[in-house]
Order: sequence, then C-alpha cells, then structure tokens
Amino acid sequence: QHLLNCGDVGSCHGGTVDGPYQWLLKISKEGAGISYETSQPYLACSPESTDGFCPHVDTTCKAINVARTCGSFGAEGGPCTGLSSYPNVSISDYGSVSGADAMMKEIFARGPIACGIDA
Repeated sequence: QHLLNCGDVGSCHGGTVDGPYQWLLKISKEGAGISYETSQPYLACSPESTDGFCPHVDTTCKAINVARTCGSFGAEGGPCTGLSSYPNVSISDYGSVSGADAMMKEIFARGPIACGIDA
C-alpha cells in the first residue's frame, strides 16, 4: 500500500515492471525503504480506484499512509498515528535478466528474483 500511496509508478490497474524497483532504490538511497505490511496494510486502493470502499480511502502520501501504529484503547479502536521512523525494506540495486539460464545464474548468485510475464 505504501508503494501505491507514494510511489507514483502505477496503480491497482497496472504499471511498469521496473517502476517499483526504481522508486524503492531511490528511497533506499535517501535512507528510507518500503514499510512492512504490518505498519501499512494493503488495501488494494489507489487514487483512481472507484470499487468498493476505495473512494473513501485516503491514499495521499503522508506519514499515516506510509507507516502507522494504532492505539488499542477506546474499545480497541484507538486513534492511529503516522510514524516518522518505521521498520522497512530497502534495496542496493536491481536489474533485468532474460532467459532461463540467466535467471538460474541470478538466483544462484543473489537469491530470489521477481519475474514479469508478457501475457
């Protein structure tokens, strides 16, 4: 959800293959990273979403829509507060490979990969 709220690299209806990685690398170099889902749950809503409850969801890029903590008082519905510091994932680089052999070499060298399929 953090990516949808702040990345400006796509929406629930599509985007580019590299856009999310470009954005994540940029914020990683700035000393930040993408928040864990536990501090910003995925809602499947982006600014142009019109389905379900999405028109009523605030998807602007501000602290409470990046990472939040919510109070457990007030009948378990306490207020939520945006966090300026939060657990996150960052990257130091990314790239593209093509073909089964190159994919296997990348997995062996650096671990899991993400794949896009032109379907």
